[in-house]
Amino acid sequence: MENPQAQKPWKVEYAKSSRSSCKTCKSPIEKETLRLGKMVQATQFDGVMPMWNHADCIMKISNQIKSTDEVEGLELIRWEDQQKVRSYVQSGGPPDTSPATSEFTTKECGIEVSPTSRATCKQCSQKILKTEVRISTKPEGQGPRSLAWNHANCFMELSPSIEVEKLPGWETLPVSDQEAVRALVKKVPSNAGTKRRKDAGDDQKSKVARSEGDVSTSRDVSVRSACDVGDKLG
Repeated sequence: MENPQAQKPWKVEYAKSSRSSCKTCKSPIEKETLRLGKMVQATQFDGVMPMWNHADCIMKISNQIKSTDEVEGLELIRWEDQQKVRSYVQSGGPPDTSPATSEFTTKECGIEVSPTSRATCKQCSQKILKTEVRISTKPEGQGPRSLAWNHANCFMELSPSIEVEKLPGWETLPVSDQEAVRALVKKVPSNAGTKRRKDAGDDQKSKVARSEGDVSTSRDVSVRSACDVGDKLG
């Protein structure tokens, strides 16, 4: 006998086409739009089927989803959309979009395993290969198109104090990748930038010292030349 708990009551995904309509607002759900489906008993076959809605339409109504465990496919959507769903479930109502309290709008970074090799690291300009851990950055209040991707190690060099375990998407990383990222945090020294500035300062001091030495030597040569000329004339 099939376990009734195997099928989750909700399903989330990006619309594969523009053929479905939202059961809440009755408008078409455009292709690649985030949608939430309420799983209901099918009338034409033995099984269940999703009744699709715009995700935003569902999340305008309080307490539609009781737990993130009820949502199939949550880990497969983009991290910023995962955060919207989680925020809705935790608050029991529509997500708060005010900058002061919204976790979604104040989070500017995310971490995930790269699903493709298409993205390029903003820091080193090299490709981020499929299955590599990458960290995204996004200006506050901007949409998904403003995301910039970084190799985890490149990002750590610029932000060594970042608390990676608090980044959205951390929980979905495999344990092996979590350990690898933690190792990166330990490798990046917090005073790396200070050391570079100190070395640069020492170089500048050396250049100044050499320059002053060159001037002194030049003056000594000029004085000796003047004395030689004076002796010859005398």
